[in-house]
Amino acid sequence: LINTKIKNNLMKQNLLIIVVDSLRYDKCIGDKKLSAIPNLEKLINDGIFFSQAISTASKTVPSLSSIFTGTYPFESTIVEQDFFKLNPNLPTFCDDLKNNSYDCHSILPEILKETNIPKLFSDTNFFNSFSTLYDQGLGEKILKKLDDSMNSPWFLYIHLVDLHGNALFNLDSNDETKIQNFEGKNQYEKMLSAMDVWFGKIFKKINSEETLTIVAADHGSSSADFTNEMLDFSLETDSIKKSNRPNSNIAKIISKKLPKKLQPLKKELGKIRTERSDKITEKKLKPRIMEIDKMDITDYQKRILKKATLYPTDCFDENFRPALVISGNIVPSNKIVTNQISLIDIFPTIFEILDIKTNVKHRGKSLVSYFSKPNIENDTYVMIDGVSSKIQKDYSDSIGIRTENYKYFRDRIDKTKNIHLYDLKKDPLELKNISNNFPEIVLKMENHLKSINDKKDFIFKNLQDSKNDETDNAKELLKELGYI
Repeated sequence: LINTKIKNNLMKQNLLIIVVDSLRYDKCIGDKKLSAIPNLEKLINDGIFFSQAISTASKTVPSLSSIFTGTYPFESTIVEQDFFKLNPNLPTFCDDLKNNSYDCHSILPEILKETNIPKLFSDTNFFNSFSTLYDQGLGEKILKKLDDSMNSPWFLYIHLVDLHGNALFNLDSNDETKIQNFEGKNQYEKMLSAMDVWFGKIFKKINSEETLTIVAADHGSSSADFTNEMLDFSLETDSIKKSNRPNSNIAKIISKKLPKKLQPLKKELGKIRTERSDKITEKKLKPRIMEIDKMDITDYQKRILKKATLYPTDCFDENFRPALVISGNIVPSNKIVTNQISLIDIFPTIFEILDIKTNVKHRGKSLVSYFSKPNIENDTYVMIDGVSSKIQKDYSDSIGIRTENYKYFRDRIDKTKNIHLYDLKKDPLELKNISNNFPEIVLKMENHLKSINDKKDFIFKNLQDSKNDETDNAKELLKELGYI
């Protein structure tokens, strides 16, 4: 059916992918949808929504690296100075699009500048990483890009950060954008309502006869379930973290004044400065964990608030359940697929829809079969990765396997440490670890990890550090945004 529609369409379909950082699936449909999102709902009704899409990673760069290569984070992501980047030596699906005459464009937050992801596109417009669609003309910039005469067929990738972290507004003084004007019980839901206004403006620019539109997320979010009390606590935590960060401008001035013979020590001095700052911050944050235990909130709420207070590690579902909708004239409408799928399936699906062949050796699969037979029984196994940074590894560094029925994760290196197993049907919030009760399921899951990589080596390749100001600036911004 899809191929027939494509053949009847003389022009190649354009491709628009909007990734909303941290957009969770359950905030788009179902009982937890408390935002006013008529435009996003229309897109969902006009297309196919995947209610059990699973992210490969709980962080942006490893997740995007997986999406664009169709491989898992340990294969597609490298580490440089404790900074995650797309492996530049891998072929990507953008290469295939370019080989099929697609002009590839992107609109990205500046935080992605040093991640190798901008190199996938012919041109990139960057915006301030703290901006929402309402700030500094970002929404207008997107509309202008869609108005520009991009050569068809085109691919436009847009990455939005409005919901990232605590989903805070960073707005110019403008009455129409005051938070109380938007529906939702918490900050995250109000921000999503605010975003939907701009979704409407963007979707009006799209010709659905000629464009395949995808709205997705790179990963889920803990703050999506914050109460106002939890948000206030998290903001206080952020303030403590920020107050203890070393002043990068002062450090640069000092390092420039170092005698030439001491310049090689610059890198080590920077590490010492950062480690000292991290230890001071950690010491101040540990008592806050005890404060959380005394709060009158549920065990689930305590867990997600603790993750936001120290470091967002481990492979719990709140960070691995992103939204994913595919819409366009050449796909069926008003369908919800409840089967578990992976975000690495996005481009294999796009390529079957658009009748494009790929040269990428990937682990993904096309989801087109679900279009006519949604919710067929299967037994899909998806690898998940906590992608801990150097600091976070002191708390946990986990990898795991998820099926529709069970979630298993454990320490990246030592399979006997930090073992977790949850029955997702009986315990969807993952509050009761049953690993000791079902060793046979643990063994089965471990065998699937082995089938993914029989060397049992899931360590990210660490490129030789090459100290430069751009990477330093990116790391400082990552800390500011709460990534490291």
